[in-house]
Amino acid sequence: MRLVLLVTFVVFAFSASVPSYASTIPVFGTGLDTSGQFLPNGTQDPHYTLVVNSLGNGSNTYVPGGANTVEATTQAVPPGWPMINGVWVTDPSAQWIAPQTDVVAIPGVGMDTLFTYQTTFDLTGFGLSTVDLSGHWTGDNYISQVSLNGVPIYTASGCGSPGNYVFQSTTPFNISSGFVPGVNTLSFNVINSACFNDPPRTNPTGLLVDIAGTGDLVSAVPEPGAFLPAGVGLLFALNMYRRRRKTA
Repeated sequence: MRLVLLVTFVVFAFSASVPSYASTIPVFGTGLDTSGQFLPNGTQDPHYTLVVNSLGNGSNTYVPGGANTVEATTQAVPPGWPMINGVWVTDPSAQWIAPQTDVVAIPGVGMDTLFTYQTTFDLTGFGLSTVDLSGHWTGDNYISQVSLNGVPIYTASGCGSPGNYVFQSTTPFNISSGFVPGVNTLSFNVINSACFNDPPRTNPTGLLVDIAGTGDLVSAVPEPGAFLPAGVGLLFALNMYRRRRKTA
């Protein structure tokens, strides 16, 4: 019994010496550089790739621009569309990304098409039960599913209605479970719908994700100074144990 108490005391003293502290999760919203600042229009997003691209033009994603003067005339839209006048909702902390820089040049094909975006983040050293991600997202025409490490965590259907399209607002989210040690993957299935589109008229598509999070970062190996309280506790426990044995 005494030995059990001794071991329990030492384990407690040692575990108390391993520091943990809240830290920012290394995850990025869309359209941001490695320091979290907005990328210029036409720039490739370094954090998001396409694993399914119905345009067939590769896996890169880009911060798109709106309609130029020629496109505004031929497509009968305002210059800068769809980034203006609330057509695509704007966000102070993230930007839209798309399969190509000129989203106005994406034609309608008379059928729904799929684009699957992916981003990864590394949770090495984090206590998984303490990780919490939150923010909001939207897509054109809509996000049909979001998966974390292959497990669906969000589903939706339908592109909305005129004046209330899905891409004119965002959906809030919170993720606090389903994480794995090391690299984690978020996947976004975006449907570019044929609803309210007359092929081959332009049918832009894109993704907007504003995401951030925190978690407790636990040192896997204590710093040298962290061994001091554990060592003191061990010496104290051994001394108590020896005294009790002498007086027994």
